Amino acid sequence: MLEDARREIVASGFRVGSLARIEQDLPRDMVVSQDPAPGGELADQGEIHLLVSAGSERPSALMPDLRGLPVGDIKKALEGFEVTLVPNEVDIPGATPDTVLAQNPAPDTLIYQNHVITYDFVPSKKEEEGEGEPEKRYEATVRHQMFYDWYGREVRVDVVDRTGNRQTVWSKKPEFDAAAQQTYVTGTAIRVPVVYVSEAMVEVYVDGVPEASYLLKEGNPPVKTH
Repeated sequence: MLEDARREIVASGFRVGSLARIEQDLPRDMVVSQDPAPGGELADQGEIHLLVSAGSERPSALMPDLRGLPVGDIKKALEGFEVTLVPNEVDIPGATPDTVLAQNPAPDTLIYQNHVITYDFVPSKKEEEGEGEPEKRYEATVRHQMFYDWYGREVRVDVVDRTGNRQTVWSKKPEFDAAAQQTYVTGTAIRVPVVYVSEAMVEVYVDGVPEASYLLKEGNPPVKTH
């Protein structure tokens, strides 16, 4: 936060320079960036300029804990929240069916109007309509490596099934805290488990721009197509 940044700058033998604010979906007074950047050279008593979040005018709330909740109760739990719900079917032996197993964003995260919320659940088994054997389901894990620091980027991963249905299965907002700057760096990777029928496409977007896509087909290893 801003006051913490000011104290750290002074304690390090530098001075706080200019301060600018920008509207962001981040808590007010959270530091977005600095000039010079971390790790840059600066003379003793040099100035460090800060860009901080002015907050957002969009309605916000704390994300409730959905884990353990029956999927049929999710909409009621989020009543009054103007958000987009994206279910993600997973296959975990022994897990309670039709119950939320994981969620993104995490509980107590600040969420905003039109926020995309994904949740994992194991669907209950139902009898297949028609004759013949049920269609085979395949499991795969897509690994996408990042070749640059990406803590300050908005990243999402979509899965498009064989019928064209799209689901966002993983997402990350820009983050600038110390933990993020150590986690989302050059050489790290996103790993996304996917359960699909016949074939599916996994698409990676960075700041809303397509960066890569991977074809999954009939249990074969993922093939990068873009």
